[in-house]
Amino acid sequence: MARGFTCLLVAIAAGLSLAQPVARACSIVGFSNYVDDPTLQGIDQTAPVLVAPPAVSVNRGQGPRQNGCSQSVTSCDGLGSVIIGVAVSDDQTPAAKIGYRLWLIEGSPPSGLVLPVEPIVPGLVGQIVLAWDDGKSDDQEPVDFTLGLAALDAAGNQGPVTDVRVQDPGSSGACAIARRVPRSLSPGMAALAALLLVGACARRRSRATP
Repeated sequence: MARGFTCLLVAIAAGLSLAQPVARACSIVGFSNYVDDPTLQGIDQTAPVLVAPPAVSVNRGQGPRQNGCSQSVTSCDGLGSVIIGVAVSDDQTPAAKIGYRLWLIEGSPPSGLVLPVEPIVPGLVGQIVLAWDDGKSDDQEPVDFTLGLAALDAAGNQGPVTDVRVQDPGSSGACAIARRVPRSLSPGMAALAALLLVGACARRRSRATP
């Protein structure tokens, strides 16, 4: 019963989402090219090491979101990103100057995600951000690939290689239709879409009930 009520509320929201979208901007912090310091070569011979396994989070593109009676959109709704959290220890190089090499070991990254060919220095200390155009949709395909990662100190010493598994199950669902009802629909068509959504949710609920 609770799930049916939830679907009804979502459907009503779909019928009311006729106002102009509320736009919000966003920004992405990328990375710069790594450059070693020749004056440190021969002086610093200790390679950096990861003090903990990398932490991976994946963000996917999404369709417009309901914000009261309007839809909320941002300039980054279609952006997908992989954020790799890294904690590195080095005897002489500060964390802000640690570089990283990344390469593909197995699997296939999402179309549009281009791995850096040369070593990089993250724009945020301890966070490597890789981004791609994932599409402004709530229906996203699964992602599963493995990267090799190695840290570099300012002298060019490379630490041990670590495997980084990047996984995301993707997303889909009938009730997600409500977030993608075109804003150009007339009130009558929007109401019809809402009623169709109620039916889809009801059928989905009946199949899930033993």
